[in-house]
Formats: sequence, C-alpha cells, structure tokens
Amino acid sequence: MSNWLFYGVALGAALHLGCSQSASAPTEGTDAADEAQVDGARLVRLGQRVHVAPPFTGTALWKYRNGKRHTARTFKNGILEGPMVSWFNDGTTEAYTVNYKANRKDGPAIGYYPSGKKRFEIHYKMGMRIETETWWHTNGQKSLEYKWVRGRPVMTNAWNAAGKVMPPPKPRIRRPLRQPNRRPPVKGGANRPPAKPQPEKKD
Repeated sequence: MSNWLFYGVALGAALHLGCSQSASAPTEGTDAADEAQVDGARLVRLGQRVHVAPPFTGTALWKYRNGKRHTARTFKNGILEGPMVSWFNDGTTEAYTVNYKANRKDGPAIGYYPSGKKRFEIHYKMGMRIETETWWHTNGQKSLEYKWVRGRPVMTNAWNAAGKVMPPPKPRIRRPLRQPNRRPPVKGGANRPPAKPQPEKKD
C-alpha cells in the first residue's frame, strides 16, 4: 500500500511541475516570446554573461600601447564601409589610408613614409587591383610601377634611387609546403632508391 502511495505522490508532483512550466513558457507571437528568441550569431560572451551584439555603425579606434592612435575603421551595420586610416606610433603621421565599400577595398590605397612622402599607391575596385600601382623610394623617386588588368600585373617598370631604369624584380614563386622527413615524389621512377634485399627462404 505504501508503494502505491509513493508512486501516486511522485506522479502528481511530476504532472504539477510539467503543467506549471508549460503554463509559464511564452507562446509564439507574444511579447515575451519575441524578447526571448534572438539570433544566436549575435550573442557575445563577456566573462560569465552572454550579451546580444547588435551590428555596429560608426568609427572604431585602435591605439598603441603608448595611448596614441593606431588605426581607425568605419563600419555600417557591422560591415567595413568608408575610410580607414593608420598612423605611425606618434599618433599623428599617417601611415596608410584606404576606402572600403561592402567590406572590400575600393579606391586608392596610399602608404606613406614617416617623413610624410608617399611610399606606394594602389588602386582597387571592389577588392581587385586595377590601373597602375606605383611605389617610390624615400627620396621621392619612383621605384616600381605595375599595370594591372583583371587582377593580374601585365607590365612592370623599375628604377633605382637615382632614377636609372633597372630590371624588374622576379615574381615570387609559391612552392607547396612539404612535410618534414618526406622525400618529394619521383616521376617515372627515376632516381628511386634501390629496394632492400629480401632474405632468402630456407627449405
């Protein structure tokens, strides 16, 4: 009899708990449900708490350890949109400027020497290099000049600091990474190391 009484009390408590939870849970379409449901991608954890991160619109500033300005980027709804400026560690001399459109570089990107003279100028169209890319020596003399067509350089000129024409630098060859302690594959079996002799079988 006591067993039946125990099971009856436990069943009643479970039913009561389930009903109270379902009654308190917000139903879809109510204000409480709208407040409780958010896109999980917007959540940011800070310490032990989770916060909703709305898309940022405005200018974000990064600084050097000395407190001087390092980089300023402009955002619109969480996407890079507008000017970006970087400074040398004095916080006032510009080192790099470029404009962004829909998270891609769009327009001239200009780098500077600490003296304020141009170091390079690269033109972008929605992230792709176009037109002419120019680099300068510290004395203001042209160093390199690239012509870009469909994202590829088709012509290159080079000068030394005195203005004399020089052969353009050779393009860097990207070689695949090799795993250590592994020999490169051998084509056609040439230069393949000899096979190890097999031990003779005794009858």
